[in-house]
Amino acid sequence: MSVLLLLIFSLSQTILLSIHNLLMKEGDFMEQLQHHWISGNVPKQVLSDNMKNFISFPLSGDTDDGFIHLLGKGTYLFPTSCSLTFRINAPYHFFYLYEGALSVSDGVHICRLDGRHAALLPISGDLSIQIIKGRCRYFHLYLSGLTLSHFCRLLPSPLAYPAESSSMFMMFRAIEHLQNLSEGDCTDSLFSCRTTMWMTDILTEMAVYSSQPDKKKDTIPDYLEEIQHLFDTQYMQNYSLDELENTYSVSKYRICREFSKYYGVSPIQYLNHRRMEAAKKLLLTTDETIHEIGSMVGIHNTNHFINLFKRETGATPLVFKQDAPVSISELHYP
Repeated sequence: MSVLLLLIFSLSQTILLSIHNLLMKEGDFMEQLQHHWISGNVPKQVLSDNMKNFISFPLSGDTDDGFIHLLGKGTYLFPTSCSLTFRINAPYHFFYLYEGALSVSDGVHICRLDGRHAALLPISGDLSIQIIKGRCRYFHLYLSGLTLSHFCRLLPSPLAYPAESSSMFMMFRAIEHLQNLSEGDCTDSLFSCRTTMWMTDILTEMAVYSSQPDKKKDTIPDYLEEIQHLFDTQYMQNYSLDELENTYSVSKYRICREFSKYYGVSPIQYLNHRRMEAAKKLLLTTDETIHEIGSMVGIHNTNHFINLFKRETGATPLVFKQDAPVSISELHYP
């Protein structure tokens, strides 16, 4: 009888321990979500499902040891258009888009990707992803390593590369290998060697493909790059299409058409996005009022500023500031 009671007690302790571990694991997941998540209008269930697809890997060496280090990966699916902004400690990001369209921004540059495109992007600061055309599925790698800076100089970042050529078979195989990695694989002594080999295969194929003369990329017109630079650095000024037309001697209709073609959004959408990125930074790093911040980024009508901010982030400026996680205080903006 005493043996039976001992067995029952032991079994109950095991069950309780399993439940405790499960709850702790869920708590760790929510803590990770709170730490990295900043803002967005993604439904909670969609966000939760996608976060569960994220796998992180510990840094297995120094960032200047010659290897390309895989810090994390995930295959994400968003059924509808939405936006999300988060911070994760990875200086480089690789995207491969299976379907849909999205734009990626670090608050300075915007890169648009369409279905079956790949891109390597250096990201500094918060990473903002805008799902543009409803359903979107993509593969995302979080990377570090000095070698990647050489590839970024070699590849005309932040352009995206259409991954449709039969010559890119090696690239697709390497992506498949990276997709199949699990958390346990990082204990392999050759983990860094393998991930470096696969990433080098991918980026080399992209470089070769982009350099082929019969694969000429559209070159962004100089006047558009000047407008983009103007919006990036002087977003607090007021602009009109008529003024841009007079300044660059290009019709405003052509400006809208070609700007949307190369940047994936209209000029006013790009400018407002840049303003909202600056506003988020000011909300998190200053004690200025909502009205003052709106004026500082070039929007003097407070109601209009609040509506634009909510459309961009999914929250009003006040809610965004109040709901910012504690880790936001650790962010260091220039």
